[in-house]
Amino acid sequence: MMDDEFLTAAFAAAGQGGWRTLRASRLLDAAFARADRALTEGGAGTDQNLRDRLFDLTMRHLETLAPLRPGLKALIDPRRGDASAGLAVAPILRRSIRALLTAAGVSPDGPTGALRGLGMTAVYLAAFRVFVDDAGEDLGATMAEVDRRLTQIEPWAGRLEKRDCPSSGHFVQCKKDR
Repeated sequence: MMDDEFLTAAFAAAGQGGWRTLRASRLLDAAFARADRALTEGGAGTDQNLRDRLFDLTMRHLETLAPLRPGLKALIDPRRGDASAGLAVAPILRRSIRALLTAAGVSPDGPTGALRGLGMTAVYLAAFRVFVDDAGEDLGATMAEVDRRLTQIEPWAGRLEKRDCPSSGHFVQCKKDR
């Protein structure tokens, strides 16, 4: 396991020299694993509605990655990125989205869970593109993007609601719970 100082330094170096100078897939895995662990620290705000929990957890994940932004930005730059790292991102991101949904109290399993995962992946990726360039200390632009994207997928998520709604793991409440 890599320590935080090394991880921060490695991502800063990747930001300056590009990902080809480092073994990007291992560094990405370590960085996202650290952010995944942060999802369980401090709880998920069980008194919040699901949308607010997803917002808070997405921001917690991104805030944990904030010191690594120079290297993360280089990763998505096609001129400086490492193609093998691009391939490595898919399973790493899938693991992170599953961790995020689980921390929010939503099952990522089964067909409905897979659809939720796709929706949260779209939210996360859109926010990530803003995040790598967000110069504000409060990550205001990133927060606005997460909020905007969650709003966009809310109607879609509502369509996943089952008639009997056995649990309140959806973005919207069951008709019988309203």
